[in-house]
Amino acid sequence: MSNPIRLREICHARAGDKGNTANVGLVLYDPQHYDWIAQHVTADAVRDYLGDTIKGKVERYALPKIGAFNFVLHDALGGGVTRALKVDGHGKGLSAILLDMEIPAPPPADPSKTPRKTTDAGALLSTKTIRLGGGSAYEADRLEAAAELAKSGAVDYLVFDCLSEKTLIECTLRQRRGMPAYDAFLEPKLRRVLPDANANGIKIIANAGALDVDGAADATVAICRELGLSGVKIGWVRGGDVRDYVLRENPAITETGRPVSSLGDALVCAHAYGGAAPIVEALARGASVVLTSRAGDSAQYLAPLMHAFGWAVDDWHRIGKGLGIGHLMECAGQISGGYFADPGHKTVPGLADIGFPIAEVDAEGEAVITKLPGTGGLVDERTCKEHLVYEIADPAQYIHGDGIVDFTETELIQDGPDRVRVSGIRGRPRTDTVKVVLGVREGFVGLGRIMYGGTGAYERARLAADVVATRLRAHYDIDPAGLRFDYVGVNALFPWAVDTSRVKEVELRVAGAFSTRAKAEALLYEVSTLPCNGPAGASWGRPLDQGGVEEVVGFYSTLIPHSAVHYEVCIAKS
Repeated sequence: MSNPIRLREICHARAGDKGNTANVGLVLYDPQHYDWIAQHVTADAVRDYLGDTIKGKVERYALPKIGAFNFVLHDALGGGVTRALKVDGHGKGLSAILLDMEIPAPPPADPSKTPRKTTDAGALLSTKTIRLGGGSAYEADRLEAAAELAKSGAVDYLVFDCLSEKTLIECTLRQRRGMPAYDAFLEPKLRRVLPDANANGIKIIANAGALDVDGAADATVAICRELGLSGVKIGWVRGGDVRDYVLRENPAITETGRPVSSLGDALVCAHAYGGAAPIVEALARGASVVLTSRAGDSAQYLAPLMHAFGWAVDDWHRIGKGLGIGHLMECAGQISGGYFADPGHKTVPGLADIGFPIAEVDAEGEAVITKLPGTGGLVDERTCKEHLVYEIADPAQYIHGDGIVDFTETELIQDGPDRVRVSGIRGRPRTDTVKVVLGVREGFVGLGRIMYGGTGAYERARLAADVVATRLRAHYDIDPAGLRFDYVGVNALFPWAVDTSRVKEVELRVAGAFSTRAKAEALLYEVSTLPCNGPAGASWGRPLDQGGVEEVVGFYSTLIPHSAVHYEVCIAKS
C-alpha cells in the first residue's frame, strides 16, 4: 500500500454492544472523504482487518447526511457482556482498534468545498419548548452533573437511565441474596437532586425500579420525608414481569431459535421493555417523580414530550422524533464530551467536570442539544454524530417498543457554542411485538491475574500460562481449551503484532466459565500460586489484584405481543 494513513487521521468513531453484537460507528471529520471511505472501508475490509476478533459477518450502513458509516459486527463479544471471558466484553475498544486500520491516503481535501452549516441559535424552534436533562447513563453514574441541572432550574424534566440488561441481571443476583432489587444508587441520587428539583418544579423520571419498583417507591417516599419534602407526588409503574407468560406460551428465543422451555429451571427472570404510555399516565396524574422497572431508555425521554405536547401514541412521525432525541440523550455525558476525548485529535475542555446534556424540544419534535453554560465538556456536531451512531445497528430501522426510528435523513448543525440543532429524524409504526429480556443462570466465571516485568516478560507470562493449563488439566479435570489466556499489553484487545522482545511488562489474564463455583475457584487458586511456584519476575499485590469468581446470569431475548404486557400506575404522596 503506497502512502498509507490510519483511519484516525480522517475519522473518529464510537462503539457499543447489543447482546453478542458489536456496533462501530465511523464518522468523517471532512465529508469530502466520504466516497473515499466508502470505497476503501467496506464491510469485507473491516472483517478482514479484525480477523478472529469477531466470529460472524459484518454489515455496513451508510449515513451520508452526517458523513458516517455504521458497522454491525455479529458474534463479536464472546457471548455478550454478562458471559464474555474477554477483557472488552462490551466491545467499546473496537472503535479505537478500527481507527488504527490503514488505508491509502485520500486526495487532499479542498477547504473551500466543505460548507459550514450554521443557524441562528434557537431560530428553528417554536416558542414553546420542553427542556429535558440527562441525569445519568447508568445506575452508578456521577451525581454532580445531575445535581447542577436540578439546582439550575434550566430543565423541566431530569431523566435517569439506570437499568441496562447487565444491571437488571445484577439486580436479579441481589434479589437472590436477599438484598434490595432496585437501583442500588437510587437513594443517594434522590438525596442529591430532590430538594432542588422540588424547589424548581423539575420532574424526575427514572427506570430505577428494576425487580422491586414497589420497594423503590417506598424508599422514595421515605427520603422525601427525611428531607422534609411533604406533598411530593410519587408515581411508579408495576408490570413488565412476564415470566409466567413466556413459560406458558413458550415463544422462541431470538438468539437460538429454541423455545423458552429449553432453558428449564435456569430461567430466573423475564422482563419486557416498557414503553412511554404508563409514564405519560403517571405524569398526567400529577406525579413529580416517576419510577419504572425496565422502561426503554429512549421511552423515558419520549414520555414527557407526549405528555407536554399531547402527542398521540400512533403519531408515528413525532413518536419517532421523540425516540430519536431520547437516543441522543440516554447516555448523558457521552453526548456532552464524555467518552470522546482523544489527545491530538479531539480535545474536550474540563473533562473532569463535564456538564450533562439538555435537549430543548418543540412541539414538532425539532430539538437543540446543549448543556449548562460554564460547565466542562463539549457539545458539537462531532459529539452528537458519535452518539447518533451508537448501538443503533440499521439506522433506518432502529426499533423501540413505541415505534421505529429512521436516522437516514437526520442532520446535525452547529447552532452556537455548545448547541447543536437536530432535524430530519423520522418515525414509522411500531412492530407488533415487544422485546423481553430473559435472565438465565449460567454457572460461574473464574478470573486469575498476575504481572510479569522486565526483559522476557512475555515469555515468562507464556510459561506461567503453560503451568496453569497443565495443573488445571491434571488436578481438576479442566480442559484448557475452554479457557481464555490473554497477555495484556500484547493481544488482550487485538493481536497487535508487537515485537514481544521489546515488551517490558505483561499481565497474564486467565478466564474460564464453569458449571460450579469450585472449579472457578480452582482457576483463581492456581494463578495465585504462581509467585512461589512459577516463573521468575512475578509482581502481585492485594488479593483484589489477583482476580475473583462471580456467578453468571446470561441474558437472551424473545418477542411477545404488546397485549401480553400489563402495567399498573400507582401514586402516593410523601
